[in-house]
Amino acid sequence: MRIDYEPHLSPDGRWIAYTTTESGTREVHIAAFPTFDNSRQVSAGGGYQPRWRGDGRELSYLGADKALISLPVSASGTLLETKPPTPLFVTRVPAPGADYYAPSADGRRFLVLSPIQEDRPTPLTVVLNWTAMLSEGPR
Repeated sequence: MRIDYEPHLSPDGRWIAYTTTESGTREVHIAAFPTFDNSRQVSAGGGYQPRWRGDGRELSYLGADKALISLPVSASGTLLETKPPTPLFVTRVPAPGADYYAPSADGRRFLVLSPIQEDRPTPLTVVLNWTAMLSEGPR
């Protein structure tokens, strides 16, 4: 079963980046808009949440390993060229689902929604017979 979601138009409105499960895993594709001609996969090994840089010359997405990936893009007429994707840094975003990041217009910074701390159990202290401590007074 194929599911397409997370569509994002390029700033000039000529291209659309989206996530699809056409290959059996989540992958990022780019296609001409509105015809969806020349659709092709641009992520490798999984990807989701594609976002365009403000000038449309770069696409970012989250990889299956939660790394933020950058993909240089250049358009000439109806032809779209891409360079190999480059991992930028690993995030701590939860599983795919919500919008976890946003690139700045110039693509130099990213706002990433991330947990404050990793999932570590917080120690719990249980004091029994604490009222007896009150009657003893200060030590």
